[in-house]
Amino acid sequence: MEPSRRNSILGSAIVIAVTSSLCCVLPVLSVVLGIGAISAASFFEMLRPYLLVVSFLALGFAFYMTYFRREACGEGEACATKPIGQVNQLFLWIGTLAVVTFALFPSYTGYLVSALGSNAKSHPSELISKETNAAVSKIATISVEGMTCAGCASHVDATLKQINGVVSADTSYENKNVRVVYNPDQISLRKIKNAIDDLGYVAK
Repeated sequence: MEPSRRNSILGSAIVIAVTSSLCCVLPVLSVVLGIGAISAASFFEMLRPYLLVVSFLALGFAFYMTYFRREACGEGEACATKPIGQVNQLFLWIGTLAVVTFALFPSYTGYLVSALGSNAKSHPSELISKETNAAVSKIATISVEGMTCAGCASHVDATLKQINGVVSADTSYENKNVRVVYNPDQISLRKIKNAIDDLGYVAK
């Protein structure tokens, strides 16, 4: 197979793998870029298993064409002893690493979003405000629909913790809910739910 065609197959495998992980890539982008709604994430989550299968099939085909299938030629011809291009091998393994990285993205996206969301350090006045809120706080557990991976849970946490009146937020992807400690004098439970809805999820 021509190198250009083989590289096209490898490139397709990478693009498909990236697309399959958009359900978890979008929460990361929302934290980095300050994007609000990510309702499209649920759409990509439904397609993820099928896209990953196609991606790994394309990757497997690229390996087959690189290492096992050789150009047809007669005995003694130059192509009979033509070595496998090291550049092609390098691109293949780099592409494989990219595909695997995005395939496993849901397993570590929660840590990534948490790290990105915690970069901003709290101002001393904010810490005092949190302590004051804790003294008169209420606790509520809100069901959240539409989360597709741990990154979504971290996305909800990072957003709620920035809202004035919210003392703490602990979102569980496994339980599909968020436990919020808040000051009812500064913010209502309805407004907290609206903030979650604005992210593209459904708070109940």
